[in-house]
Amino acid sequence: MPGQSPLDIHDHRQWSMPLDGPRRVAFERFHNPSRWPSWMLDTVRAREQAGTPEHIDAIADIALPDQDESPVRLRDLWADGPAVIVWLRQFGCPFCRAYAVQLNRARGRFQEAGARLVLIGQGTPDDARRFRRHLGIDLQILTDIDRVTYLWAGTKLAALDELIGPRVVARGLLAMAQNRVLLGHNTADEAQLGGSIIVTPNRTIVFSHISRDASDMASPKVLLDALRGAAPRVREATASSRSSSHAPRAKAKVVVAAALTLMGSMVLRAPNANATSPAGLPQGDPGQPVFVTGAGAAPLPTDRTVAHWHGQFTDPFDGTSYGFNMVGADPALQQDVTIPVDIIPVDAVFTSQGNYRLSGSDIIPRLLASPIFSPTDFSSTPWVTGAMDTSGNVAVVPGGELSAGNTGVQFEDAIMRSQFNRVGTSYHVRLRPTVLSPWTVNCSRAGGAVFQNSRGVVYGYCNNYPFDAPWGQWNPDPTHLILFVGDNLIIGPIGGGALGWHAASRLQGYGTGRSNAQGNAPLQTWGYATYLRPGTYNPAFAPFESDVSVFAHELAEWADDPFDNNLIGAYDSPLPPQGGCGRLLEVGDPVDRVAFTVPGNAYDTGPYADGSWHSQDIVFLPWFARETPNVTSQATQSASPNGGRYTFMGDLNPYAAFHGPAAAC
Repeated sequence: MPGQSPLDIHDHRQWSMPLDGPRRVAFERFHNPSRWPSWMLDTVRAREQAGTPEHIDAIADIALPDQDESPVRLRDLWADGPAVIVWLRQFGCPFCRAYAVQLNRARGRFQEAGARLVLIGQGTPDDARRFRRHLGIDLQILTDIDRVTYLWAGTKLAALDELIGPRVVARGLLAMAQNRVLLGHNTADEAQLGGSIIVTPNRTIVFSHISRDASDMASPKVLLDALRGAAPRVREATASSRSSSHAPRAKAKVVVAAALTLMGSMVLRAPNANATSPAGLPQGDPGQPVFVTGAGAAPLPTDRTVAHWHGQFTDPFDGTSYGFNMVGADPALQQDVTIPVDIIPVDAVFTSQGNYRLSGSDIIPRLLASPIFSPTDFSSTPWVTGAMDTSGNVAVVPGGELSAGNTGVQFEDAIMRSQFNRVGTSYHVRLRPTVLSPWTVNCSRAGGAVFQNSRGVVYGYCNNYPFDAPWGQWNPDPTHLILFVGDNLIIGPIGGGALGWHAASRLQGYGTGRSNAQGNAPLQTWGYATYLRPGTYNPAFAPFESDVSVFAHELAEWADDPFDNNLIGAYDSPLPPQGGCGRLLEVGDPVDRVAFTVPGNAYDTGPYADGSWHSQDIVFLPWFARETPNVTSQATQSASPNGGRYTFMGDLNPYAAFHGPAAAC
């Protein structure tokens, strides 16, 4: 369809129907209020009051799709027993993610009480599936992209302080720390708030709680008490729950302080647009480096896509066999595979700041000369990161032997050869780069801006996610990886956003592909990564988050999970900022702060440049598979009862959690 991105990051079935009846009323209700601009999270200018749910019969015959795209008629939820229905703000908010984890933990108690617990989110079944997968939860999620049920429930749109006021932010950090979740990718209206109700089979609403701000949710205990008849109306329960949650103030402050130490400036230290640097730019440091996961798609045997192979393992923890896809060819065949990579520079222009430019085109020569695309010696490393201390500081310590014999290869080739103990063999996964014409983006139009941090480094935000790139301009080949490249450009809202991601999307029916592929459909893998100028992030916390570290992260995750659908057994990722319980084969996230150097970077200069390229450690498949002993990967640098290494750095990784298989969660 003209004007629509052929590679929309949400490759989903459109559940929205023609705009009439209740959908039109909901559209007008949620779109008419006067809003602040996107960099103020689209919050409403005039504070709203939470409403009261109408009689349940008003929504009884509405059918909403669940995460499996199966329509669920709402009256069926309470037909055989009480139903607990929870409306989430949106799938990316930290409160919603923490709340969903809490409810999932308590689901057995809801079942014991004879209740059916269901979540409703504003989004698509694709969004709901990804939300469940990332959090490792089993709750049923219905999707209401038009928010008809949100309108019925009386939910409100938030004012700015109801999303990021000091009290709300403190509660958010506490929830994130306690439940080990992070900000997710927002899929819908940022200002939307949620609520919850309990409905009995006689169609009576015995409990209702409509959120006053982003942190205001009925706890699982409050809901369970209401089910048992202890709290017939929500406001009394809410008052008691609030007083009890505020009672241990000293403990709460300690946990919030710990969360701030771990999360750094993710929320509270967003750039200050009112202060200016000597260069005349707004001044402030970016938040913590964060990566997100894009949409996935299951490949068919007849798809035209990147070269890949399929394997499986049985997790000894749950006895389940998990399949996976990886780029290249089966290592047992010892084949040499080359993957074409089409590089598209993202040239960002900030028209509201004198046409200031951050051009991906400018860093292409150094990217091509880096270990990402140039043959490199990975047999040793002069410097590595040490363990994080209690204040969040990360030291730089001497390195040593890295991957013996892994010489004259690109970064990802070295990773794959070590992961499958094929160093010194004919097995290779090579990348062949071709630079295409740049994509010029006016980031000011999307609410982005350029800032200068306290170390004098200029960086920018471009709130253009998912990408609305003119894909037809490059005539994408699905057998190639498409890699968008930025220069110190964070994609997302100011103070948030992501340094990179990878995704897989189908082309059919959007102008560059065919609507009827007849079993030969293109399935495109693609991603974004930014080059980081030295000193962009505080070197005390992230000393090696520099130059091509984001490319190392994203390309390794793409190679081990090219279609974003390698779902495995739940594992505990112990390190901030991307820690928590995971279910996807994300080989970079668990060790984002663990990194090493490779000599030879003559491009970057200045006080924070050290003449090196910086690459992060990468977790290997046997860690996720809980393979003990590890007979798959290259041996550790020193003798180990576990046999092979569980990350590329092996003994140089300073954390004991990565010297053995993954812990369960």
